Amino acid sequence: MQDVVFTGNYANNDGGAIYNMSHQSHLTLINVAFTGNDAHRYGGAFYNGAYTTFTLVNGTFAGNSANNYGGAIYTNANLAENYPNIHNSIFWNNKGYEEIVGLPVSPSIFNNGGFTGAPRISHSLIEKCNPDGVWLNFCGTNGGGNLEDSLPLFIEMPDPETSPHTQGNVRLLAGSPAIDAGDEGVVTVATDLDGNPRFVGTAVDLGAYESPYSRTIIYVNHAATGGNNGTTWANAYTDLQAALASATGIDEIWVATGIYTPGTTVSDTFALVPKAAVYGGFAGNETARDQRDWEANPTVLSGDIGGDDTTDPHGVVITTGHIVGANSYHVVTADGTTGTSITGITILDGFIITAGQANGKFGQPSWRRVFTVMVRAW
Repeated sequence: MQDVVFTGNYANNDGGAIYNMSHQSHLTLINVAFTGNDAHRYGGAFYNGAYTTFTLVNGTFAGNSANNYGGAIYTNANLAENYPNIHNSIFWNNKGYEEIVGLPVSPSIFNNGGFTGAPRISHSLIEKCNPDGVWLNFCGTNGGGNLEDSLPLFIEMPDPETSPHTQGNVRLLAGSPAIDAGDEGVVTVATDLDGNPRFVGTAVDLGAYESPYSRTIIYVNHAATGGNNGTTWANAYTDLQAALASATGIDEIWVATGIYTPGTTVSDTFALVPKAAVYGGFAGNETARDQRDWEANPTVLSGDIGGDDTTDPHGVVITTGHIVGANSYHVVTADGTTGTSITGITILDGFIITAGQANGKFGQPSWRRVFTVMVRAW
């Protein structure tokens, strides 16, 4: 099957959209989207039987649900020669029994075929399968190139709570981590599900739809000594404000470990750019986002514009009593008060924000721990 959308389907038993049970069949799926499907038992979108298998290339599964295991896929493949293959695909925001009872496994794919029948997964983004860049084997065999858990940034995320339905739009927004993250070696067709060229940018995208956007990465490192233009780590901006000023909604900003202040006056703030993605936790030599480590490389956004606060070795204020002199009112803003309205999905991820001191009731709090924030506004 190629270039097919399966949406709003329901099964009283298994496989809301597809029930693959023919003996020793091998189903191939290319450029397919499964959204808003529901099964009363197993496999909200797709049920794969014991002696069958499938190959999935550039698939998107989102907003599917099952009352039992496998919010998106339930597979029973149990022979070494018929394990499923999944390439260049996205599984996100599916719901199965795993999530209902709080099991620490992916709600998208449930493998009941044991080790020999486990799906081989490569160059894919699957929710709860690769947290912090550490692959979890219950999802299947790691074939390499799989992305660290991160929002895929669909135009409209389908909701599994209301399936079956036909709502949602799983085309990729600018800045999606799925852009240019695929393996061209497994792609045998020239177009995507919309009929648009599949080969756009530096590599194919994950999922059924190819984005027209090619990600631009802007680099920031306070210790850089090169051209200070943000084009490489060697020529990184030394000031995060300069990177934000040059960014557009299709950019990622990678920020190396260090302390960054928004300016020299109390009204200065880091104003987020609509639809841009700002990531901290880099050492300053990475070539892929999943190589960063925000615990080993603390990246601090600080309101200590005078450099006179009492801090820990990383520049973090532990209590408000350690704030001395004038500090930024708001270290980070994302509400449009600086003249830039936040629309679309905007990401701030992997930073410590500290030492803000507003003069009203909306003071910027201080956090001691490293945290991850996804700022989403429409």
